[in-house]
Amino acid sequence: MQGTVISDGVNLASRVEGLTRHFGIKIAITSQTLLELEDATAYNFRYLGSIIVYGKKTEVAVFEIFDSYSKEEIEAKNNTKSQFEEGIRLYYKKEFRQAVTKFERVMKVLPDDA
Repeated sequence: MQGTVISDGVNLASRVEGLTRHFGIKIAITSQTLLELEDATAYNFRYLGSIIVYGKKTEVAVFEIFDSYSKEEIEAKNNTKSQFEEGIRLYYKKEFRQAVTKFERVMKVLPDDA
């Protein structure tokens, strides 16, 4: 017997999971998933950007959950979260030089952050 699940949610989950390789992260979720969490503040996360995944017509906000990293990496990502997210914001505003400055600050603390 063979079973298959095909739905928009399954397709989106598959596409978001594929983003982990693209972003060099362990766990990626959408804003919808983040909002569905009982207590999102119980997790360490940062905004990665909004993307259009294959098969969708609208943008999906994507977040990294980084609780599975070492204590030091979690602390470093939390300490650079505002710089990182500001870099994302500037990038979307096409203010690339300012975005690079923000990302360079993050890279000083997290040189392996993809």
